[in-house]
Amino acid sequence: MPLDLASLYAFGVGTVLAFGSPPIIGTSGQTREPSPQRNFFLVQSYYLVDVHIRSGHMEEQELKRLRKKQYLKVTIAMITVGAIALLLGNHISSKTGFLLLLISVVIALAVEAYGFFTGRYITGKDTRKLIAYEKGKLGERAFRREKRMGLISQVFVMLMIGFQYVIADSNSPFFPPKFAWVIIVLLSVMLIMMNWSLRSRAKRIDVDGPVQGKAVRKNTLKIALITGVVFTFTSILVFFIMLSTI
Repeated sequence: MPLDLASLYAFGVGTVLAFGSPPIIGTSGQTREPSPQRNFFLVQSYYLVDVHIRSGHMEEQELKRLRKKQYLKVTIAMITVGAIALLLGNHISSKTGFLLLLISVVIALAVEAYGFFTGRYITGKDTRKLIAYEKGKLGERAFRREKRMGLISQVFVMLMIGFQYVIADSNSPFFPPKFAWVIIVLLSVMLIMMNWSLRSRAKRIDVDGPVQGKAVRKNTLKIALITGVVFTFTSILVFFIMLSTI
């Protein structure tokens, strides 16, 4: 049970993808093309803003907006995972459930690996802006080391879910409805810990002075260990409560 919910958590976090922004809309409701002169100044403005962000600088209000959007995406992803598990848990077998998880993690890993090796991330404009900002703050080397650590973690999660798929029973439901409260409790714990982790990391990166990439990685690992301990303790407690109700 703890391993199953850990897989769901990793799936929710790993598959958060943003989409592009809408086109410029005129008063008639139709898409309007900027004039050549306006287009020239827009290109120059975007170029200057892009250089400013890539150097690790961003306006405070814009940074707050991007961070809030980042937290919101993670929260929505976690809630979506929980809702899907509650709706489909009793209608699909354990083997089918873990197969769907495995496919989702493989896709997320492929997208992340593509961005890591090519430098072109398949995501929305705001997320790309935040990536460029963090890369400028951390530096190329520290940024890539952190991304590499994330890729290794996703590979581990993929292998973990693959093992669960191999040993899963095709005749048992993925998640019985009488244990729906378990999903709610564990995902709530993970949602709190995940937001704490993101905010703690952002606090260390969004400082006025230079950022130490090594300190950020150490802080991330420390929070990951604390999260693992809290999640494991909660899972064991829930397991014994489940045994007492059987």
